[in-house]
Amino acid sequence: MIDSIDTAAPGTPPTDLGAWDVGRHLVEDEAAVAAIDARGTFEELVLRDGSRTLGGLAVVRFHRIEVLSKASRDELGMGGLTGPVTLIGGGQAQWQCAVWAAPAASRADVVRGLVTRAVERCRYDGTTPVAIFVRPRDGDAFAAGFSGVAVGQPTEPCAILGLPTGTTTSAFVAGLRDRKVRQNWNRDLRDRRDLGLEYSVLDLSPDVAKAAAAGVAHVRAGNGSPEHPRVSAWRLAEFRKRPGEHRAIRVSQDGVPVSHIFTTRLGDYLNVHTVGLGEHPHRRTLYHQTYLSSLDLACATGARFVGFGQGHLMPKVARGCVLEPRWQFIGRQA
Repeated sequence: MIDSIDTAAPGTPPTDLGAWDVGRHLVEDEAAVAAIDARGTFEELVLRDGSRTLGGLAVVRFHRIEVLSKASRDELGMGGLTGPVTLIGGGQAQWQCAVWAAPAASRADVVRGLVTRAVERCRYDGTTPVAIFVRPRDGDAFAAGFSGVAVGQPTEPCAILGLPTGTTTSAFVAGLRDRKVRQNWNRDLRDRRDLGLEYSVLDLSPDVAKAAAAGVAHVRAGNGSPEHPRVSAWRLAEFRKRPGEHRAIRVSQDGVPVSHIFTTRLGDYLNVHTVGLGEHPHRRTLYHQTYLSSLDLACATGARFVGFGQGHLMPKVARGCVLEPRWQFIGRQA
């Protein structure tokens, strides 16, 4: 049994992470990513009961997983795999497993049925079944679907900040119960004032992507996933072909841009997916401004959850994020 996350962790407002379900959007995003990057082929596996559609699951197949770079395979937890691989639930687009169930259906039954069928098809096709970034709520269903093929193991958790409905940045910070968390946000606000930082929210455009590319490539290189700035610019611009509301937050000092934060809004969930930041005397402080600027945007647009992704978890927890586990299932090599 995989336990659900404690959604009443100290320092966070009362929220129900279990109610957040953007699975349909995630499936659409997996399809869009596969259309942009043709190395993998996408299909949605759908479960029906007569005329009723009960749910759907993204399935992405790679003729050879080696078409992805070693760095990409390592990021996705598949560094040791070779040959044909099927991602059951995808996971490349948002680093989250893409599966959904109709509200009136039993989610556990639907997910288990979809995963079981997908694994059976892998056996027939001779591909290795893999599921990555599975949320705790679906862990048991995936384990049942992969029964006899793979054992689930935890991967690095995802940091999610829950927000009360209709809040503002100042009200959110003032209402935090944890004194240390409140102090961290207040320090971010003070640093913004002291450094004279201003931010603007922009629609994602090729020009904005190009302006941020050098900083994005710099951050990726520091995280062990180097890419050329031209690739960064192309990758960011391609987000416009994907579902959701795509925005860029530009942080400036004395009128000069010093960082960019890229976000996608899916339902009530704001995903902070890319940061661009070059060398700067206050680089650490500017990095922390990522959280504050994203909080401002989330509050202004009415988002209830902000996803800050995996890695660099200490500053995220220090600002009240809940760490939601992710699970991985890797079947036997075909």
